[in-house]
Parts: sequence; structure tokens; C-alpha cells
Amino acid sequence: QLLDEPVSLTGFEVMANRLPEYFINNLNLLNHKTGVINIESKTMIAIRADENISLLVRLTKEGKDFSDQLFYQYVEDQYQINLHFHTQGKYQLNIYAKQKTEDSGGDYPAVLQFTLNVKSADSGFSGFPEVSSMFIDYQCALLHPLEKQLPVKSKTDFQLIVPEADSVAVIYQGEWIFLYKRKGIYYYNNFFCSKEGEIKILARFPKKDNQYWELLTYDCY
Repeated sequence: QLLDEPVSLTGFEVMANRLPEYFINNLNLLNHKTGVINIESKTMIAIRADENISLLVRLTKEGKDFSDQLFYQYVEDQYQINLHFHTQGKYQLNIYAKQKTEDSGGDYPAVLQFTLNVKSADSGFSGFPEVSSMFIDYQCALLHPLEKQLPVKSKTDFQLIVPEADSVAVIYQGEWIFLYKRKGIYYYNNFFCSKEGEIKILARFPKKDNQYWELLTYDCY
């Protein structure tokens, strides 16, 4: 076996489907180790991975994409895959990974596969914010808020970790609101959502270029 510890035949048969690239990339599934997961509206899957591993996660139901119920990020030494469902049913969760140094034409080999049985749903959940590839590639972490829709006429505290950035800003109604920086990678600021509209968070990475790149998108409603 290539597993971290021996398991029985019965235990092996119900395990999550670990594909060869899972072992090649030295991944370690920390919880939810069975291939079928029963969920009451929300859960989190944790996978320990080296910094040089890039992850791609897809959530589908009957062939349709449900990425708004999925949010994943790299925190310290692990990827945290947050799942929060506003619709019941049976879903497929597919996880792909590759080393960042690989030149594989953008292809991510599959590493893990799950079936998710969502028994109850949170109809009031509007979904997670939209995430750009830059957020994933630079291993940013969103601390708050984790819901896409922000109530109008309310104040929100933006808190996130953006490694390698020297500036992070919120763009709303054509105005740039810069976040404060602390401890090199932690950014935060208060934000007042005055009327309906789109909210974007951008960051500048000096090692890449002098442009601001989109990280996250919210809606003020």
C-alpha cells in the first residue's frame, strides 16, 4: 500500500478514490476519508500539501457546475475546501493537482474523487464570492466575508492574506478603497455598501508586474 497507515480490506473499499498523482504529489487527506460523504448543508475538506502544489477543484451535479457552493484556499500547510449548499442532492467533487514548476500546458491530473450526499440545504446562503485564478495561484486566503452577497446599507470588514502583494484594494462604484497592511501579508479595512453594485478586490504583485489583478468579486444587494 502507498497509504500513510495500513487499512483493512473493508476500510480500503470505502475510502476516497486516491489516484496515482495523489501519491506522486505527496498529498495527505486529513479528514473525510471515505469516498461517499453525507453532508448537512456544509462541511470542509482539508488536504495537506507542499507550497509548490497547485490545486483545482470542481463541484458538479448531474453534469452542471455548482462552483458557487465551493470555496477553496491554501492556509499554512493545507488546502481547505469549504462546501456550503443551498440545494440538496447528490454531487460529484473532483480534485486535481500539479506542481507549480511543471510545464504541462495547464493540465491538472486528477488526484481525488468524492460523491457528496447533501441531505439538507441552507436556502438563505447566496454562495461564495467569485475567485480568480490569481487568488489560487498566489495562495491567497480569505478570512472574511465568505458570502458573495453583502447587504446594502451595511458595513463589512474585509480581511485576507495576500502573499507577495504590496497593495490590495476594493473597487466599488468607481472608487478605490485601499486595504491596510499588517505583518507583511495580512490586509484589512472596513467597507460600507451604500447601494447595489459589484465589488471587486484587486492586488498588485511587484514580482509579476505593476498592474492590479482581480482576486475576488462580490455583489452588494
